[in-house]
Amino acid sequence: MERYGHVDENREGYPLAAWIWGHRLRLGQHWMEYLLEFLNVLAGFDYELGQGVDGAARQEYTRFTRLGLRRFVFYDEWEKTRHPFDDRARQLLLRALEEQVIVQAEGDDEDPLTLARALLRAFSAVEETRSWYAKSLFPAHHNLLFWEALRKGATKYRGRRVPEGTPPQMLDAEIAFDARNFFARGGDSIT
Repeated sequence: MERYGHVDENREGYPLAAWIWGHRLRLGQHWMEYLLEFLNVLAGFDYELGQGVDGAARQEYTRFTRLGLRRFVFYDEWEKTRHPFDDRARQLLLRALEEQVIVQAEGDDEDPLTLARALLRAFSAVEETRSWYAKSLFPAHHNLLFWEALRKGATKYRGRRVPEGTPPQMLDAEIAFDARNFFARGGDSIT
């Protein structure tokens, strides 16, 4: 049994490096994910550039989910982890956006929502082989930051349909924002 100071590597279940760096260094992590993690935490504490964190020392930070934005940009017919709840949520989102978009000028071939999606997709920062809920945009503005997410139980819904009358808030009920599967963050207990 190896011991390093007060840490018993075998008893605690984590290698010594995890105790030192907090599970932050992982194979397959992209440098952009580390930057996004840092910026998400700063934004969650209401950090203001040049002014620091507003108010007294806070013990909690806000996790900006922005699932609608992420779904609008990344969820499409080529998504590898399709889910009936996500299909339904995207339909509701597109319907609401279409109601808000000004009617196109006659003869205009481009759909405004398609153009907006293409513009936002150009800001893609973390995509590679990730599912829609694990993809991220380049942090050109704090409103483009969103927290890591993971849809739980996705396989049990394959081939199923969303029951009629399912409330919209239930469509995202099985999405977790604290799994630490994609960003390399670990060791924090802030919720």
